[in-house]
Amino acid sequence: MGREENHSSNKKVLVLFSTGTGSTTRIAETIARGLQDTAEITLKEIDLNRQSWPDPSGFDAVIAGSAIRYDRWLQPMSEYVKSFEMELASKPVSFFFSCLSLAGGQAGQNSARKYESWIRKLVPAIRPVDVRGFAGTLNYKAMPLWVRMPFRAAMLITGLRQGDYRNLSEIQDWASGQSRAFSRAWQTDVQNARESFPAQVPG
Repeated sequence: MGREENHSSNKKVLVLFSTGTGSTTRIAETIARGLQDTAEITLKEIDLNRQSWPDPSGFDAVIAGSAIRYDRWLQPMSEYVKSFEMELASKPVSFFFSCLSLAGGQAGQNSARKYESWIRKLVPAIRPVDVRGFAGTLNYKAMPLWVRMPFRAAMLITGLRQGDYRNLSEIQDWASGQSRAFSRAWQTDVQNARESFPAQVPG
């Protein structure tokens, strides 16, 4: 899955996502819309097919995220970030995750903080601009059977019912904030380049 949106800016931002049941797809699409006034956006799903993975070297910034399963990002996204460690470490990067914990109470918030910490530690060389979690959806029919059964048992304990817990306004606001943060980072890079190569004074 790949999609591009062209705009007047010469900056390019890559938005990547991995999804287990489809819930994270709309989150990533909403993030892409929140960035579209700043740069040319490429939206791409990361799955187990490594040959389809885009090289982030040709982009000025990257936003990458995944659903959480068993307290971790899905394997394709984790492997992608590890595989392109050096390329991602050299540019502005933000990460996100989607999980039902954020649809719950304080215990869910505590779990989300653990997920954020795990993502930050995944590749220490990458220092993300931000890491943000978003509530997802609960739809048992979209889950593989081997995931559905233990998940249903866990939700009986928490009392969380099936439904869509995504807050699209919150997601788009966050994306707009990342757009501003990326713009500041790009301006800083330009200023640093100017200071490194001062104008030559005629002799």
